[in-house]
Amino acid sequence: MERIKKFKTGISGLDEITHGGLPLARTTLIAGDPGCGKTLFMASILAHAAAERDEPAVLFTFEERRRDIIDNAASIGLDLQALIDAEKFEIVHVSAPREGMTEVGTYTLDGLKLRITAAMNAIGAKYLALDTVETLFSVFSDEKAIRGELVRLLNGLSDDGVTTLMSAERGDGRVTRRGFEEYVSDCVIALENDTWEDIATRRLRVIKYRGAHHRAHKYPFMIGPDGFTVMPLTSATFDHDVATDKISTGTDAVDVALQGGIRRGSTVLISGPTGSGKTILAGAAALETCWRDENALFLSFEESPEELITNLASVNFDLRRQIDAGLLRIASSRPTLMGLERHLVELCKLVEDHKPTLVVIDPVSSLSSAGDRNAVYRTIVRMIDYLKRRKITAVLTMEPSEIGDADRSISFASILDTLIDLSAEISDDGIERYIQVIKARGIDNDHRRQLFSLTSGGVEVEPDDD
Repeated sequence: MERIKKFKTGISGLDEITHGGLPLARTTLIAGDPGCGKTLFMASILAHAAAERDEPAVLFTFEERRRDIIDNAASIGLDLQALIDAEKFEIVHVSAPREGMTEVGTYTLDGLKLRITAAMNAIGAKYLALDTVETLFSVFSDEKAIRGELVRLLNGLSDDGVTTLMSAERGDGRVTRRGFEEYVSDCVIALENDTWEDIATRRLRVIKYRGAHHRAHKYPFMIGPDGFTVMPLTSATFDHDVATDKISTGTDAVDVALQGGIRRGSTVLISGPTGSGKTILAGAAALETCWRDENALFLSFEESPEELITNLASVNFDLRRQIDAGLLRIASSRPTLMGLERHLVELCKLVEDHKPTLVVIDPVSSLSSAGDRNAVYRTIVRMIDYLKRRKITAVLTMEPSEIGDADRSISFASILDTLIDLSAEISDDGIERYIQVIKARGIDNDHRRQLFSLTSGGVEVEPDDD
């Protein structure tokens, strides 16, 4: 049983990863390379305490100027100036020791402690951020003395009931440059800003958490206009609810093969080569959802909303009518426009905003251009897990040739509830398209391959005479 008292950070996903938040009246280190968002990360946590729980906070900065931090925080929706005016927040800029100083006598942080105490008492604060504390030690060489003084400072703050956040830059092969801040901290969070083929990807990892359980994996996070969003990995347990009622796919023959349709909240993959009709069948499922007066979300990685509306009109699918009614929402973006973690976050935001009961991702295989195969696979699994937990039906389309890895294909198929395979055979007489339900968990489905055509009247299916 944990005895560590924790506080909520207000950062979406972080409290889930840390099983309740960061340690209260202890020290948490935020380490990372330049551009990871360390300062804004700490400012977000302090601002949440001040604004949401009426618990004032002070941020000591040893590098950035007070005005710069206020302006930078505004870019992620934090109005620090308003909190300062309300005497719930304060920023104190401390000039770092100048280069060329001579190290003489005993080094102490007593002066800093006095300034901290005065600033916190002025507004009754119990939350403190030190950004970046290593700057204080940049001209001193006695590592043992520096570490001892830092421990004394942090212990003194903890004894006073102060919750301290402390930032530091990553070192070469270690968490921090000095290599001791991580040892004197109770909780250590590492922020990373990597690139894969010129696409930036931010990740967060809780390296240690004394006296408390936490998830130790790396998690994607995003810094946007609304602040930080951390995306946990898939759940450790398969404890989501399973619906028993069925919904129509919008294609009669498929519904018949599935004995009435797919289970609500399940995951369906429509797989087939280019031109086989994947997008049209996915569109049929989205329209069927709207006809039930339920919201549908269509994520397109290859077509703009207008292109999708025009192309599906060729089979008599009126998407614009459902969009105008507020039931259907189409969101288009290039897979390479952003990193995988942002695609995941954007999906979650769209779901929160539109509240669909069915989501189409067309084609999910396009994400392969935004990261390596393992990262893409993990992102797809996270997407599926997120939708399942919210009891949202997911219809994914995929072109098999884009996978290029039989083992990965098998692994991906194993987490699906329903797999529909499309094929297209080209001859001198034209194109013959076939549809076949390969699997449907919990359903004694019809496995026969059927011939279908795309006409101005919609999707027409008939049994294959063969």
